[in-house]
Amino acid sequence: MADDIQETPEEENPEDIFNQLATEEPERELDVTEEISHKKTLEEEETENRHLSDLQTVILKRFPDYGNLVENGLMMARISPDVFKALLRLKINAEVRKSNPYKPVDVTSIALKSYTQMTIGLDGKGGIDLIELAGVANEKEIAQLSKNLGLVG
Repeated sequence: MADDIQETPEEENPEDIFNQLATEEPERELDVTEEISHKKTLEEEETENRHLSDLQTVILKRFPDYGNLVENGLMMARISPDVFKALLRLKINAEVRKSNPYKPVDVTSIALKSYTQMTIGLDGKGGIDLIELAGVANEKEIAQLSKNLGLVG
């Protein structure tokens, strides 16, 4: 009866399987014939080139470039309504204090810019808006592709 029992082979270690199947290839050389320099912001592109796509134009208007990672980040942040007023006040005060003391300070512009940035980021609305814009773009692309393939009349 002991002869009827077959031993099951040992399970192979996944790392051993990987090593058996993996192959190493030398690093490939890339033939770069043209240097790509795309260092302009969307706002600079709009100034120089009036042929932006509709989506680029909407993004530019919805999310203005303030030239500062922190200030631009405020529009994508999830600013809680509980701290909105206090944070707005701190931001305006910080901007005023950074201003040149020998020149007039435009507190209204500082306040409006800060308010705009922070209301876009209020409750994560900026990120939601961007995702919705990307979804709209994808829906249009899918609809156009469906039409081109004859799937939709």
